[in-house]
Amino acid sequence: EVRLRPGAVSEEALEALSCRVSAAVRAAQTSPRRTTVEVHCSMDEYLYQALHLPLPAEGLIAHPILPSGRPFTTLLRDARLLAPIVARAAAALLAAPPPAVTPAPVLGSGACSFRELRVARWTRSRLYTHAVTLGELFRLSAAVPAPAPG
Repeated sequence: EVRLRPGAVSEEALEALSCRVSAAVRAAQTSPRRTTVEVHCSMDEYLYQALHLPLPAEGLIAHPILPSGRPFTTLLRDARLLAPIVARAAAALLAAPPPAVTPAPVLGSGACSFRELRVARWTRSRLYTHAVTLGELFRLSAAVPAPAPG
């Protein structure tokens, strides 16, 4: 579970932390080992933060939920969806090794409407993801009525 605002003594220190995490994510994916980085987030402030990471389209997966004060991972765990995400990542690690030379991923960052990402869909504890642009995701989420209070 990550925190939206890591502890920092100043705005400059927070900006430095942001730069460090972005650099680490970029370095992991462009190193000779081509580490896969996959960020799962809810459709709230965490999506906004994740959009600023240098990730390929398939590396950012937005789950169409708003946690309403509960930690995102707790919601996924309670719905029995967290274990399949972790199992999927572990299976990918245990799969046949990638070829010796793989192309560098196309990394994107920012919140422009044509930014590509994936949106999650669950069926009986199985994760499917669908390619969308950020603009399409916002249009889809605007069409969904807000839950009634209470």
